[in-house]
Amino acid sequence: MSYPRVQRAAADNEFYTAALEQLPGYQQAHATAEQAEQLLRELISPSMTLPSPLSTGIVTGEWLDAVAAHRQALSDLEARRAALIELRDTARATLASLPVLYADIMLGELNAALAPVISTGREICAGLHGASTPREVLDAGTDAVRAWSNLAPVVARYAKVRAAQFAVMAEFSDETQMAKSTINTDRRASDLLVANLDEISPSWRNPARDYNGNLMWSAPWPADDTEYFVWLVTSDARPWVPTLAQLDQQHRDRADPIQGVIATTVIDNPLTTTSPLGAPA
Repeated sequence: MSYPRVQRAAADNEFYTAALEQLPGYQQAHATAEQAEQLLRELISPSMTLPSPLSTGIVTGEWLDAVAAHRQALSDLEARRAALIELRDTARATLASLPVLYADIMLGELNAALAPVISTGREICAGLHGASTPREVLDAGTDAVRAWSNLAPVVARYAKVRAAQFAVMAEFSDETQMAKSTINTDRRASDLLVANLDEISPSWRNPARDYNGNLMWSAPWPADDTEYFVWLVTSDARPWVPTLAQLDQQHRDRADPIQGVIATTVIDNPLTTTSPLGAPA
């Protein structure tokens, strides 16, 4: 991952920034890069104060000493500049490597950040009285309309958590592809979003086709972002931000269903720290 990409992701997304700040070595590398850049901006080229002998016709020892000192000062300045540039670039390279080296820590932090978003979404959706579309909300009355309007900032926060997750996963194309179906192209049909997708839609990975080649599968969730979020927090879906280790375990469970039952039992135990959070999508 390049430093500019990390910088852009952090500048636009507070969830990404908060997760990044938890990584080992981040604070030191960030402080070093910032200080080196500041010192580079403060470097000042030395100037000569004595007039040239060409204007006076006299070559003095004082002038020779001044020239020697000036050239030494220029040499020192370039040495400082080179050292600071090297230090800054090394610190930036370190920062760029952290989201890859410690991807599971970042993903775990984002998974934790998802929990309050889901919790808030569920509290708000309780006021919808079962409505899940704008038309149904209008029919449900004033309280439901108010609740629906309160969903917008929560849905926006959910989207930011996902954007931060995808920024991390951008460096792991194989894992991202394995989390999807090679047949089903629905953008939300992914292990990256819902932990129990196999339960929600058992045929999502390998949907059948009719005689015309069309997929015989329909998404259990709505297409609209707000309606999808309502579905997510009110259904049996278990939204999560999985770590790479959890994704790997999930793929292993599919290959070995018996072992998968054991693993799922452990994951679902509320006393474990790896249980997927029920968060909104």
